[in-house]
Amino acid sequence: DILFASAGDILSADVRIVVCSPGAVIDISSITNIPHDLKDLQEQPSDLNPLRSSNVAPAHCTILDGLFFGIVIKIGSATLYCQSQKKGEE
Repeated sequence: DILFASAGDILSADVRIVVCSPGAVIDISSITNIPHDLKDLQEQPSDLNPLRSSNVAPAHCTILDGLFFGIVIKIGSATLYCQSQKKGEE
């Protein structure tokens, strides 16, 4: 699936960024449990870790600024959010 998202949206799936506006930012604190943990988005990957890579927007994260088009890469219990919750329960 192809997804369009903009400021104020909360993602329901993990998304690989294809095109995004300059200055696009998401809040990933719902996954990291670090207050105000912000991530700048861009089209090119910046890290092998999908949580830290600038071209992946995880599910349950809020878009604070900008907009983007992306390809859904994970849904449901396979998302980074669900995987982080499972690790917290162990």
